[in-house]
Amino acid sequence: MTLYGSIQAGMGMFMVIGWGRLADRLGNRMILFLTGILVAITPIFWVRIGNDSLDIWLWLPLFHLLIGGSIIAIELCTNNIQIAIAPLRNQSVYFAIAAAVPGTTGALGTTIGGILAESYVYRG
Repeated sequence: MTLYGSIQAGMGMFMVIGWGRLADRLGNRMILFLTGILVAITPIFWVRIGNDSLDIWLWLPLFHLLIGGSIIAIELCTNNIQIAIAPLRNQSVYFAIAAAVPGTTGALGTTIGGILAESYVYRG
C-alpha cells in the first residue's frame, strides 16, 4: 500500500505544474468539472481491477497514477478558488477555519462510522 501511495503522490507532484498552467488558461471551474467527471468514473476501473487477480499487477499501478494525477488537480483548483474568494482581512482565520471544518467532520465521521460498524444493532 505504501508503494501505491507513493506512486499516487509522485504522479501528483509530476502533474501539479501542468494542471496549474492549464487552470490558468481554462479556469479553475473547468478543470474541477473535467477532473470531477474523471474521479467519478474511476470506480468503473476499480471494478475491472477486481475481476482478475492477475490483472491487478498491471492495472493497480495505472489506477493509482490516474488517481494521483486527477486528485491533485482538484486540490489545486479548490485551493486557487479559496485564495480568490478569501477576504483580504483575516485571511489566516479564513484558511484556518476552511481547514479545521473538514478535518473535524472527517474525524467525527470516521469515529461514528467505526462505532456503528461495531455496534450490536448493525451486527458488526
